[in-house]
Formats: sequence, structure tokens, C-alpha cells
Amino acid sequence: MQVGVGGTLLLLAFTLLHSSWNLRTIDWGFTTETVLTGEVVLEGAEYDTPDERAAMFAVLEQELSAIPGVESATLATLLPMIRYRGSRPIEVEGWEYDDPRSLPRHYADFVTPSFFETFQKPLLSGRGFTTADGADSEPVAIVNEDFARRFYGQESPLGKVLRVWEGDGPGPWRTVVGVAPHLWMDTDVNERPEGVYLPLAQTDPTWVQFAIRVREDPSSYAMPLRAAIETIDPDLPVIDLRTMPELIRSRTRLYRFQSPPLIAVGLSALILAIVGLYAVASYLASLRTAELGIRAALGARRFELMRRAASAVLLPTAIGALGALGGGLALVQDFDRMIFNSDPWNPVTLTVALGALVLACIVSSLLPAIAASRIDLVRVLSSD
Repeated sequence: MQVGVGGTLLLLAFTLLHSSWNLRTIDWGFTTETVLTGEVVLEGAEYDTPDERAAMFAVLEQELSAIPGVESATLATLLPMIRYRGSRPIEVEGWEYDDPRSLPRHYADFVTPSFFETFQKPLLSGRGFTTADGADSEPVAIVNEDFARRFYGQESPLGKVLRVWEGDGPGPWRTVVGVAPHLWMDTDVNERPEGVYLPLAQTDPTWVQFAIRVREDPSSYAMPLRAAIETIDPDLPVIDLRTMPELIRSRTRLYRFQSPPLIAVGLSALILAIVGLYAVASYLASLRTAELGIRAALGARRFELMRRAASAVLLPTAIGALGALGGGLALVQDFDRMIFNSDPWNPVTLTVALGALVLACIVSSLLPAIAASRIDLVRVLSSD
């Protein structure tokens, strides 16, 4: 029982350790260190119409790009590592759906043409958006590589059509013009989400998130950025202004705050299991003292005595280790929200965790066995 519980928590602890290591060493795949992000919401009578909002967003991007030291600026309804108001049904031509409610839901991000350049992630194929992709031009879309792999397989998605449902009805059919790389559209919850990108000018949001890539420390650009926005509209609030590293730390704080206590619990459980197993092994070895003494008197070697003393403990140890494997994998599934980019079935994690458990069990079993093999034959035989 102690071996099983200790091993279960130990496997959880090693999985969380692997998760923490992944979090510290991961390459997010896009520019983070020199990016400042934030959000603006258009409120007031001056932003009542789609044309007024579109004009405001155009001026906003222009002013952000003009800040000295800014290398690139972009607007989007969804920045990398930021989940927003949920996914949308997306209909792909050639796929049959009996009911619109059965349409697969994916993230749809409306972005300006400079989005991929700002995060220094060039498209894998096709073209990006341009200023010509406006409200009155042909509706277009860019799919990410995971979306392309699911719906088009080995075939190129360029020239294919799809449509994103907006509200209760479908939007216009859009021609796929490019394929984008993976950019964490679903924060850390889903590492490889399937999604599409659409031109911001072909929709009508009342809010946008923005990102600027700069040459130096991005936090030093907070004041110039606020000043630039005030020149457009002094009453326009800037929300959630933070650097991309700060944003990522905020999105992954659950792993950072919850993992250490659980790791400590797992390692403590291992220590308690070792202590309990040692006590059980010592007790079982003491029950066989007379038997071992007689075997020693008949000429049994010390190794044979150790083997016999340890055998009574090794079987329950093996059963406990198997129970720990099953219990640990089940427990890890319940804590999957606290595990970042780590698979409990990873051979390295399983080998290290179970190896540590088995090694601890062997040591705690052998120590009493070694003591039993060194018994005083005269004392044992005289006591009987």
C-alpha cells in the first residue's frame, strides 16, 4: 500500500518536474523578448459605424509604427498565447456536414498584414495579407499548418475555399491564399490548435489587441506608446499593457505556482514509503531470524540468507510498483491542466520515476536482509 501510494505521487512529481523543465527551456517559436502588447476598446459615439472603426484602427497602426525605435506594429483580435472569446464554426468546402451545429470549431484570428512580420514568422507557403485585402475585395484567408494538415492532408490548401460562421449564420466563402506556421492560437492549453487568419479590414471588431516589436527593452516603450495613442484619442483606454515575456509568465503562472508544492508532496511520499517499507522489511526479517540461523548453521552462504530475507519483501514491492504505475498515470490525467508540454507516458519520465521507486525499495529491503544475514548463530540457537 505504501509503495503504491508513494510511487503514484512520485510519478506525478517527476512529471511535474519535467513540465517545469519544459517551461524554462521551451523555444516559443516567435519573437518574444522585444515585443510589447496591449488592447484598446472603441467606445463612444465617434466609433458608431464600421467605417469609423476601420479608420481608427488604420490610424492606430500607423501611429504605433511611427514611434521611434519600433520596427514593426500589428493589430489583431488574437495575439499568440492569448485566448479570447472562444472558437467559431468553420465550414470547409468538400467536407459534408449534416447539421451546422456539427461544424468543427476552431480559432479565427483577424489580423493586419504586418502580423507575421511583427512576430518574425514567415508564411510556409502562399502570400500574406496586403492593404488590398479590404472590405470591398475578395474575401481571403490564411490557414495554419495544423488546419491544413487536418483538412487537406498532403494536398496544398492554396486556392481552396472555406467560410467562418459569424453569430448564427455563415460568413462569406473565402479563398485560402497562404499557410502560416504554428503560433500558439489557443495559449498553452492546446499546443497545436487548428485555426485560420482573416484580414482585419474584412471584419468589424470593436476592440483589438496590438503588438509592437522594438529594438530595445520593450517595457521602456510604454510611455511613448500611450502618448502616441493619446494623440489619436485622449479618451481611448489602453488595457493590459505588458511585454510578451510578462504575458507568457501570466498565462503559465499555474504551472509555476502549483508544481512546487505537488513535487514536494511526491518526494515526501517517496520518503515515507521508504521508511514504511524499511520497517516492514525489518519486521519480516526478524520473524525469520530462527530460520536463517538454522540455515546458516547448516552451511548456507551469506548471499543465500540475504536473498531469502529480501524475497519476502520484493514481491509486494513489485506489486506496489505496478500499482504505482497505474495509479500515477491516472492521477496525472487529473492534473493535466498543471502539466506543460509533458506526456506522462514519456519513456524517460516513466523510467526515471519507476527506477527511483524500485531502487529505493531494493535498498530498503536489502538493509534488513543484510542485517539478518549477519546474525549471531550462538545467540539464535540458544534462544530456541
